Amino acid sequence: MSAIPDESSLFNGFSGTECKSEPICSVIMDSYKTVDVNFILKTYTISTIAGEGGKILPENPVVKYGGTQKFDIIPDSGYSVQDVMVDNVSIGAVNSYIFTNVTSSHSISVTFIKDKVYYTIASSASEGGTINPSGDILVEEGGSITFTISSNTGYYLDYVLVDDSDIGKVSEYTFSNITQNHTIYAKFEPHLDDAGIDVKSDADYGDVSGSKDNGSSITIVNDKSDAGCSCNILE
Repeated sequence: MSAIPDESSLFNGFSGTECKSEPICSVIMDSYKTVDVNFILKTYTISTIAGEGGKILPENPVVKYGGTQKFDIIPDSGYSVQDVMVDNVSIGAVNSYIFTNVTSSHSISVTFIKDKVYYTIASSASEGGTINPSGDILVEEGGSITFTISSNTGYYLDYVLVDDSDIGKVSEYTFSNITQNHTIYAKFEPHLDDAGIDVKSDADYGDVSGSKDNGSSITIVNDKSDAGCSCNILE
């Protein structure tokens, strides 16, 4: 007798006779005989490889002939799937894969990539000047960004605050190797004339008062008429 398995199976031995492990068995017919032959489905291992930053589940499963096996690809926190290779062929950045009708061994591997992290630089300035760029600026972790600071006509830069620390009157500042959120703020003040009067008030056409360096008081009276504005200084 010859035990011949189907394509899907393997010979697994005889039972009920003196033949056990060989697929060909000779039996001496000196009486009635009962012989059983055993077959089992073929099985295949699907090899899994996961790079740093995540995992594939299940790991290295054994699948029966014609079976189906699903894999879940799970990135760690802060990582994403970069690429998945099935039998050394890229199938892209997928989060799962299913082998169907398995009739041979396979492999699946995945590489992960660390997610990009961004931090916010809150940039602002008072009246009288500009800081560029301004607003909430997103910068990738480890990156750098430079801010330029300039005053408008009639104003001067008083100070610059970086994360609430006064760094003085700088016209430019660079954040390097950024690993956290930051703030930058530029404070401007109006220039004063010799009398200590805010020159910006000239357009107000109102009476303004101030003091000279020697301590005496001074008053500028703005007299607006159709012909223009004349200023009389009263001491």
